[in-house]
Amino acid sequence: MDEMIEEEKRKYVKLDEQRWLQIETEYQIGDTTLEDLSARHGPSVRAIQMRFRERGIERGAAAPALAPAVQRRSRADTDDLMAKAKEVRQQQYDGADLIERLVLGQLEAAQADPSSAAKTAGVMKALSLAAAALERTSTLKRQALGIDSDSAFGRELPVLTIDDITQEEINAIQRGDEDSNDEIVDEYLPAECV
Repeated sequence: MDEMIEEEKRKYVKLDEQRWLQIETEYQIGDTTLEDLSARHGPSVRAIQMRFRERGIERGAAAPALAPAVQRRSRADTDDLMAKAKEVRQQQYDGADLIERLVLGQLEAAQADPSSAAKTAGVMKALSLAAAALERTSTLKRQALGIDSDSAFGRELPVLTIDDITQEEINAIQRGDEDSNDEIVDEYLPAECV
């Protein structure tokens, strides 16, 4: 019976101040729950709650301060992806154009000198293999960038709009106010979607 009681007792974890600062920071950023913090760092949910209450720490309190940096990084990442997508598209075009010119050159050479048809056939086969290799490498690049042939990058590059909503709008969403949510959705969606 004593063994069962010992197994059920909670093991208390004493953390140094650096570890507590890490827990506080994660919570203030707002991307984790008390349960997640407890599972990752060891203290009970109740211990974390008590510490946060004593220090006045609120979930997501640091998020508004971080928003501009995240937006800048998101824009930079999007700009970088668009630049790479344009580069891949240009490389595809340049490669296809080169192969086309080589094929046409070989056809003109074969037409001018019919005795070189065997040589031309070999070169054409090599060009066919080169075109297939170009297609495969282009596909690999698009997959690595997360761009499929049906994406907007294939036609026109998208514009990513990042809007910052007010604290009042956030509170309305959290409260579940239907009217406020509808206004927010109406404001950000195109008319044909609403």
